Amino acid sequence: TEDSYTFIGNPIIEGFPARGKALKDAIRDNFLGFFEEVVNAFSSAGYNIYYRLINSADYGVPQNRQRIFIFGTRLSNNWTFPEHSNNSEGNILSYDNVGDAISDLEKNSDDIPNHLVLNHNDIVIDRYKLIPEGGKLPPPEQLPKRIRRKNFGNTYVRLHREKKSTTLVPGNNAFPVHPVLHRSLTPREAARIQSFPDDVIFEGTRREQCILVGNAVPPPLAWSIAQKLKQVHARGS
Repeated sequence: TEDSYTFIGNPIIEGFPARGKALKDAIRDNFLGFFEEVVNAFSSAGYNIYYRLINSADYGVPQNRQRIFIFGTRLSNNWTFPEHSNNSEGNILSYDNVGDAISDLEKNSDDIPNHLVLNHNDIVIDRYKLIPEGGKLPPPEQLPKRIRRKNFGNTYVRLHREKKSTTLVPGNNAFPVHPVLHRSLTPREAARIQSFPDDVIFEGTRREQCILVGNAVPPPLAWSIAQKLKQVHARGS
């Protein structure tokens, strides 16, 4: 009908370094306040609100990525979130693990869009060499003095070929370390772990590409939710 419409939004809430219980509690309280405000606003406008914490790994994405999804409708039909699925849909492929998604990209190639390798300095590369597959950098006191620093954040984590990736976050050098190469992931490798087809091109500088990839909803999960929305609209109220 003329007054029917669908709104899909993805508010960007930047991550924060979790240092100490007080900071973690403050972040949690701020998010809960924002979440309740959104839910109450749409409920007051006459929407039935449903929400769930969803892990993209349950939908064929080789990444543990938990996000809260909120669905609002004025239809009387009860909404249920899509069931878990590992099925591929057209050129949106399902991957079992990191190796399944990116092992063919180990050789650099200008023919692959967004496959831009970051040129790390020797100190960073020497740190990467100390990280085992699926592991983290040793504590600073166990490192040679010339490569030590106080805080390494979450960037010095190496992925494992036979496991799911940790959650990808946006930033020029925020992606984890490649499972076998001594460098961080390229935007294309990260896009593969997000399950984007190679024909989806990310524009801008390398940093801008990383932000686009890191903020995105993985296509297999987006597809599953979109198909569920289609079913709801077909049924009507």
